Amino acid sequence: MAEIKLPDDMPRNIFYGLPRDDVGRPVPFFVEYIDGKPDFRIMNSRNMRRAIVENLCWVCGRRLTRGTGTFVAGPMCVINRTSAEPPSHYDCARWSARACPFLTKPAKERRETNMPADMAEPPGVMIARNPGCTALIVSTKWSHFRPPIGQGLLWRFNIERVEWMAEGRGAALDEVWTSVETGISALVDMADKQDAEEGGRAARYALAQQVNDSLIEWFPDQPTNEGMRAYPNIIRALTPQFAD
Repeated sequence: MAEIKLPDDMPRNIFYGLPRDDVGRPVPFFVEYIDGKPDFRIMNSRNMRRAIVENLCWVCGRRLTRGTGTFVAGPMCVINRTSAEPPSHYDCARWSARACPFLTKPAKERRETNMPADMAEPPGVMIARNPGCTALIVSTKWSHFRPPIGQGLLWRFNIERVEWMAEGRGAALDEVWTSVETGISALVDMADKQDAEEGGRAARYALAQQVNDSLIEWFPDQPTNEGMRAYPNIIRALTPQFAD
């Protein structure tokens, strides 16, 4: 089987520190092995614990330094400042966003076939889609917690800066905003479910504030008010009083 082509400038920690699979791809620290072969879809729980305890990069497995880490996530994670994976070195995160087929090919869907029968339910509420663009979220402070839904851990983080990527390159304005528009309804539905259980509109209003603050601070320049009409799900989240 021919080796696949990988992006140039592979970080040294990845090039020298990680094993390769049968087509030449580096096998990240987070990957679990099933029947002796790496399955890139499955996180290694032992290495997850090591990453937490030893403050290790989620991609290369080397120690994070200078109190900075980078989360590789979709736009919804920028809004709720939560990730299902621990941080990595910036260089490792950026190279991975250029190399991972799921992140560089927007039409690609997650393979769900032949998953282990004993796979744990993912933590929190997973938005099962390819977001189309990726955020490299540079953070200086994060913590993990156990959510009320699912198994495992989630990470909550502060944001120092965000770099947007799509198809292995810098993302265009429309790509980022389309990704937000197609994902925001999932967050709205979660907030509405919480409000239905608790009675009231607190979760929807809190989400609207989160969306507003995040779009202003961490997303590319917003479209004009007229342009925003092209994104009805964003408007729905920002103006819950008009949603019904």
